[in-house]
Amino acid sequence: MHTDHTEGLTPSWNYGPIYCSSTSKRLLQMKFQIHSQFIREINAGETKEVEVAVESQETGKIWKTIRIIAFDANHCPGSLIFFFSGYFGNIIYTGDFRYDSEKMEDLMAAIREYHTPVDRLYIDNTFCDPIFSMPPQEQAKKQIIDLIDEFLKEYPRKSIESRVVIGVDQLGKEDLLVQLSSHFDTPIVVTEDRYKTIECIFQ
Repeated sequence: MHTDHTEGLTPSWNYGPIYCSSTSKRLLQMKFQIHSQFIREINAGETKEVEVAVESQETGKIWKTIRIIAFDANHCPGSLIFFFSGYFGNIIYTGDFRYDSEKMEDLMAAIREYHTPVDRLYIDNTFCDPIFSMPPQEQAKKQIIDLIDEFLKEYPRKSIESRVVIGVDQLGKEDLLVQLSSHFDTPIVVTEDRYKTIECIFQ
Protein backbone atom coordinates (compact mmCIF):
# COMPACT_ATOMS: atom_id res chain seq x y z
CA MET A 1 0.00 0.00 0.00
CA HIS A 2 2.43 2.63 -1.24
CA THR A 3 1.53 6.33 -1.15
CA ASP A 4 0.86 6.53 -4.91
CA HIS A 5 -2.15 4.24 -4.30
CA THR A 6 -3.62 6.05 -1.29
CA GLU A 7 -4.37 9.50 -2.73
CA GLY A 8 -7.66 10.81 -1.37
CA LEU A 9 -7.94 8.40 1.55
CA THR A 10 -9.03 10.23 4.70
CA PRO A 11 -10.95 9.39 7.90
CA SER A 12 -14.07 10.83 6.23
CA TRP A 13 -13.95 8.29 3.35
CA ASN A 14 -17.53 7.32 2.37
CA TYR A 15 -17.30 6.64 -1.37
CA GLY A 16 -18.04 2.94 -1.23
CA PRO A 17 -16.32 -0.25 -0.10
CA ILE A 18 -12.57 -0.88 -0.35
CA TYR A 19 -11.65 -4.50 -1.08
CA CYS A 20 -8.26 -5.41 0.34
CA SER A 21 -6.28 -7.97 2.34
CA SER A 22 -6.39 -8.19 6.14
CA THR A 23 -2.90 -6.63 6.25
CA SER A 24 -4.02 -3.67 4.12
CA LYS A 25 -7.16 -3.35 6.25
CA ARG A 26 -5.06 -2.94 9.41
CA LEU A 27 -2.82 -0.40 7.66
CA LEU A 28 -5.80 1.57 6.34
CA GLN A 29 -7.27 1.77 9.81
CA MET A 30 -3.96 2.68 11.44
CA LYS A 31 -2.75 5.25 8.91
CA PHE A 32 -6.01 6.74 7.60
CA GLN A 33 -8.60 5.82 10.27
CA ILE A 34 -10.88 4.41 7.54
CA HIS A 35 -14.07 3.15 9.20
CA SER A 36 -14.40 -0.64 9.15
CA GLN A 37 -17.84 -0.41 7.50
CA PHE A 38 -16.12 0.64 4.26
CA ILE A 39 -13.54 -2.15 4.22
CA ARG A 40 -14.22 -5.59 2.72
CA GLU A 41 -11.54 -8.13 3.60
CA ILE A 42 -10.33 -10.66 1.03
CA ASN A 43 -7.01 -12.50 1.27
CA ALA A 44 -4.84 -14.29 -1.29
CA GLY A 45 -6.47 -17.53 -2.37
CA GLU A 46 -9.97 -16.45 -1.35
CA THR A 47 -13.03 -15.96 -3.56
CA LYS A 48 -15.94 -13.59 -2.92
CA GLU A 49 -19.19 -13.10 -4.77
CA VAL A 50 -20.44 -9.52 -4.78
CA GLU A 51 -23.79 -8.07 -5.87
CA VAL A 52 -23.38 -4.95 -8.00
CA ALA A 53 -26.00 -2.59 -9.41
CA VAL A 54 -25.97 -2.28 -13.21
CA GLU A 55 -27.89 0.52 -14.92
CA SER A 56 -29.38 0.18 -18.39
CA GLN A 57 -31.91 2.25 -20.37
CA GLU A 58 -34.00 -0.83 -21.15
CA THR A 59 -34.28 -2.42 -17.70
CA GLY A 60 -33.23 0.32 -15.29
CA LYS A 61 -31.18 -0.82 -12.30
CA ILE A 62 -30.66 -4.56 -11.97
CA TRP A 63 -28.40 -6.50 -9.62
CA LYS A 64 -25.78 -8.87 -10.96
CA THR A 65 -23.32 -11.17 -9.21
CA ILE A 66 -19.61 -10.91 -9.94
CA ARG A 67 -16.84 -13.16 -8.64
CA ILE A 68 -13.60 -11.76 -7.20
CA ILE A 69 -10.56 -13.98 -6.66
CA ALA A 70 -7.48 -12.56 -4.91
CA PHE A 71 -3.86 -13.58 -5.47
CA ASP A 72 -0.61 -12.59 -3.79
CA ALA A 73 0.96 -9.75 -5.80
CA ASN A 74 4.43 -10.47 -4.36
CA HIS A 75 4.87 -6.73 -3.86
CA CYS A 76 4.58 -4.72 -0.64
CA PRO A 77 2.84 -6.33 2.37
CA GLY A 78 -0.85 -6.93 1.78
CA SER A 79 -0.80 -6.27 -1.97
CA LEU A 80 -3.10 -8.37 -4.17
CA ILE A 81 -3.85 -9.20 -7.79
CA PHE A 82 -7.59 -9.37 -8.57
CA PHE A 83 -9.37 -11.66 -11.04
CA PHE A 84 -12.91 -10.39 -11.75
CA SER A 85 -15.46 -12.61 -13.48
CA GLY A 86 -19.04 -11.62 -14.33
CA TYR A 87 -21.44 -10.16 -16.89
CA PHE A 88 -18.52 -8.15 -18.34
CA GLY A 89 -16.35 -11.22 -18.98
CA ASN A 90 -13.05 -11.93 -17.22
CA ILE A 91 -10.67 -9.19 -16.12
CA ILE A 92 -7.29 -9.46 -14.40
CA TYR A 93 -6.01 -6.37 -12.62
CA THR A 94 -2.47 -6.76 -11.32
CA GLY A 95 -1.81 -3.39 -9.74
CA ASP A 96 1.85 -3.19 -8.74
CA PHE A 97 3.23 -6.72 -8.62
CA ARG A 98 6.51 -8.62 -8.80
CA TYR A 99 6.53 -11.46 -11.29
CA ASP A 100 7.41 -14.87 -9.92
CA SER A 101 6.64 -17.97 -12.00
CA GLU A 102 5.73 -20.10 -8.97
CA LYS A 103 3.39 -17.49 -7.46
CA MET A 104 1.78 -16.84 -10.85
CA GLU A 105 0.86 -20.53 -11.13
CA ASP A 106 -2.06 -19.99 -8.74
CA LEU A 107 -3.44 -17.33 -11.06
CA MET A 108 -2.94 -19.49 -14.15
CA ALA A 109 -4.67 -22.43 -12.42
CA ALA A 110 -7.73 -20.24 -11.73
CA ILE A 111 -7.87 -19.19 -15.38
CA ARG A 112 -7.71 -22.84 -16.49
CA GLU A 113 -10.39 -23.81 -13.96
CA TYR A 114 -12.99 -21.50 -15.49
CA HIS A 115 -12.10 -22.54 -19.06
CA THR A 116 -12.61 -19.03 -20.32
CA PRO A 117 -10.27 -16.52 -21.93
CA VAL A 118 -9.12 -13.38 -20.18
CA ASP A 119 -10.98 -10.55 -21.87
CA ARG A 120 -8.95 -7.71 -20.40
CA LEU A 121 -5.61 -7.57 -18.63
CA TYR A 122 -4.61 -4.44 -16.72
CA ILE A 123 -0.95 -4.96 -15.93
CA ASP A 124 1.78 -3.03 -14.17
CA ASN A 125 4.59 -2.82 -16.74
CA THR A 126 6.89 -0.38 -14.89
CA PHE A 127 9.90 -2.69 -15.21
CA CYS A 128 8.84 -4.67 -18.26
CA ASP A 129 11.75 -3.48 -20.39
CA PRO A 130 14.43 -6.19 -20.82
CA ILE A 131 17.06 -3.76 -19.50
CA PHE A 132 15.61 -4.41 -16.03
CA SER A 133 16.82 -7.75 -14.76
CA MET A 134 15.93 -8.29 -11.12
CA PRO A 135 16.72 -11.37 -9.07
CA PRO A 136 13.99 -13.19 -7.09
CA GLN A 137 13.36 -11.64 -3.67
CA GLU A 138 15.02 -14.44 -1.71
CA GLN A 139 18.13 -14.21 -3.88
CA ALA A 140 18.19 -10.41 -3.44
CA LYS A 141 18.00 -10.80 0.35
CA LYS A 142 20.92 -13.23 0.27
CA GLN A 143 22.95 -10.78 -1.83
CA ILE A 144 22.31 -8.01 0.72
CA ILE A 145 23.35 -10.27 3.61
CA ASP A 146 26.50 -11.29 1.73
CA LEU A 147 27.39 -7.63 1.06
CA ILE A 148 26.98 -6.73 4.74
CA ASP A 149 29.03 -9.79 5.75
CA GLU A 150 31.88 -8.62 3.53
CA PHE A 151 31.58 -5.08 4.88
CA LEU A 152 31.74 -6.26 8.51
CA LYS A 153 34.92 -8.23 7.78
CA GLU A 154 36.60 -4.93 6.99
CA TYR A 155 34.94 -2.90 9.75
CA PRO A 156 34.57 -4.85 13.02
CA ARG A 157 31.26 -4.64 14.83
CA LYS A 158 30.66 -2.02 17.52
CA SER A 159 32.85 0.51 15.76
CA ILE A 160 31.21 3.64 14.35
CA GLU A 161 32.40 2.65 10.87
CA SER A 162 30.39 -0.60 11.01
CA ARG A 163 27.02 1.16 11.03
CA VAL A 164 24.78 -0.08 8.19
CA VAL A 165 21.92 2.10 6.92
CA ILE A 166 19.08 0.53 4.90
CA GLY A 167 16.96 2.90 2.82
CA VAL A 168 13.25 2.05 2.96
CA ASP A 169 9.98 3.49 1.62
CA GLN A 170 6.98 4.10 3.87
CA LEU A 171 6.05 0.46 3.29
CA GLY A 172 8.12 -2.48 2.15
CA LYS A 173 11.35 -4.26 3.14
CA GLU A 174 9.94 -5.16 6.58
CA ASP A 175 10.65 -8.85 6.01
CA LEU A 176 14.20 -7.93 4.95
CA LEU A 177 14.73 -5.98 8.19
CA VAL A 178 13.49 -8.93 10.25
CA GLN A 179 15.76 -11.33 8.34
CA LEU A 180 18.79 -9.06 8.81
CA SER A 181 18.06 -8.78 12.53
CA SER A 182 17.86 -12.55 12.83
CA HIS A 183 20.92 -13.29 10.69
CA PHE A 184 23.21 -10.78 12.40
CA ASP A 185 21.64 -11.18 15.85
CA THR A 186 21.31 -7.43 16.19
CA PRO A 187 18.49 -4.94 16.75
CA ILE A 188 17.24 -2.88 13.83
CA VAL A 189 16.60 0.77 14.72
CA VAL A 190 13.50 2.32 13.12
CA THR A 191 11.29 5.32 13.81
CA GLU A 192 8.27 4.93 16.10
CA ASP A 193 5.88 5.21 13.14
CA ARG A 194 7.81 2.52 11.28
CA TYR A 195 7.72 0.24 14.31
CA LYS A 196 3.92 0.62 14.48
CA THR A 197 3.73 -0.30 10.80
CA ILE A 198 5.85 -3.41 11.36
CA GLU A 199 3.66 -4.45 14.29
CA CYS A 200 0.62 -3.96 12.09
CA ILE A 201 2.05 -6.12 9.28
CA PHE A 202 3.18 -9.03 11.45
CA GLN A 203 0.01 -9.33 13.56
